[in-house]
Amino acid sequence: MPNLKLPFRIKETRLATIVIILVFMLAFIFGYFVSWQIGIPTFIFGVSFVLLFKLKMLCRKFGPIFLFFLGLTFTFTIYSPIHEAIHYLLAYASGAPVRKVEWWFWTNSGFRNPYTNIDFTSKNITLIIITYIAPFLVLGIAFTTLWYIWFIRKSFWIYFACVPLSFNFALSHDDLGLSQIAGLMISSIVLALMLFVAVYYSKVWELS
Repeated sequence: MPNLKLPFRIKETRLATIVIILVFMLAFIFGYFVSWQIGIPTFIFGVSFVLLFKLKMLCRKFGPIFLFFLGLTFTFTIYSPIHEAIHYLLAYASGAPVRKVEWWFWTNSGFRNPYTNIDFTSKNITLIIITYIAPFLVLGIAFTTLWYIWFIRKSFWIYFACVPLSFNFALSHDDLGLSQIAGLMISSIVLALMLFVAVYYSKVWELS
């Protein structure tokens, strides 16, 4: 029986290796040409992927936990650069000058929330609102769609999608006009509900 699963495990290992190499290449490119604030979180995510993948290979029942922790790693590494990049691109497209961007939590001034400082002096209020809430909407719709697709396909990747989808509220609290406490409370409630649904239906899938 173990020999029958060997080709699949070899393919899985090769896929992981390709992904890791691509991530490390992107980490170098972004770290050199854009900012170490993008390179470092990308590198951390790649290392986390390697370590968690190795754990998954050692323990066959580690799937949901592996994907949940991978979701946590994604949320606190490359989620923020993606979030700020959406702000930056919309500001650039609208012609609003960008004064400063802090892509990640680790900055030259120490640890602080990532942000994009945009000069909206001559822009209308509608454009300002769209620019601020766009990352929340884009990432929220993207991970809701992925979660739904994986749910329909009975994939454990729903555990991955739960984390960035729920923490989207906490990490976008400034954009939504929420306090940090309110953002964390909403994220905690959403995460608990989504994990409950994921665990419940995972058991149903196993019985079916």
